[in-house]
Amino acid sequence: MIGQVVGSYEILELLGHGSTGTVYKARNTCTEDEGSPSLVALKIKGKEQRDHGRGENPFIKEFDILVAMHAANPPCFVRPLECGTTESVHFLATELMDETLDSWGARLRQTLASGFTDQMANAILLKLRGTIDALATAHALGYSVRDVSPRNFLVRGDLVKATDLSSAIRVTRSTVHPDTRVTPRYSSRNVVIGGAVRYSDDYEALCYLWLDLLTDRLAWRKCKRPSIIRDIKTTCLETFTECYSNLPPLLTSMLCAPRDYEENSDFKDYHRKLIELTDKLQPDDLAHLIADFRDGSSKFAIYDGVF
Repeated sequence: MIGQVVGSYEILELLGHGSTGTVYKARNTCTEDEGSPSLVALKIKGKEQRDHGRGENPFIKEFDILVAMHAANPPCFVRPLECGTTESVHFLATELMDETLDSWGARLRQTLASGFTDQMANAILLKLRGTIDALATAHALGYSVRDVSPRNFLVRGDLVKATDLSSAIRVTRSTVHPDTRVTPRYSSRNVVIGGAVRYSDDYEALCYLWLDLLTDRLAWRKCKRPSIIRDIKTTCLETFTECYSNLPPLLTSMLCAPRDYEENSDFKDYHRKLIELTDKLQPDDLAHLIADFRDGSSKFAIYDGVF
């Protein structure tokens, strides 16, 4: 695809592959509109790969959700630019960022080997708050993001923005969503098995995301089978004191979202609580978490590499 033109976008380089398409860096060849960026992220899916019998663009739902999210909170969501179809492909153009939160975290862990600094702590806290704000915005609009993964957050400087909302779904009391096309490493126990959709699933996943980014010591990190990953997560939560006793209050709250959050949609109060707990986090708290979070994988070594 490199060098080809899709719509008004010239493809420059591959950025990555995902479950819903392949993402490229592209040049916008039509920038007459004021404020239109010259470089974009372009997600493409070939028509021959579609699972939509009528041939509609599979990115339409994602585009519409992203438009609503970005309008509600521009700093927390990539800007949606265009959703279209050519003779051979469907495409979705969005704001281009520098890297995924996943790659930023990998670089952070390498840097941590040289010591933890206040500057690192500030960078972590800014991005942590950005991810919380993104989920809170989605919930206030009635959506559960579901696939909360570091590859679905993008970074530029201190900014972190959510992208790829293809798995997001509107929540009702009776919503059951059997689609489990999520990232098992991070998704909640409930989402992995396609259970009833809950807002709290997103915060459970966000806790796992940040534990993984900061420590790389999730107990199920070596396991590949979603059902077994769910069993390990369940065991860890049932033995909370043993597995999670040294978590800061913020992460504990994410794992144990209050029932009122589901039953009464008490978004603002819970979001305010999480922000207050984030503001109370000190560099020493993060340093202790990074150094002391227990690696419980040895308890589940029998599952290492199980597919």
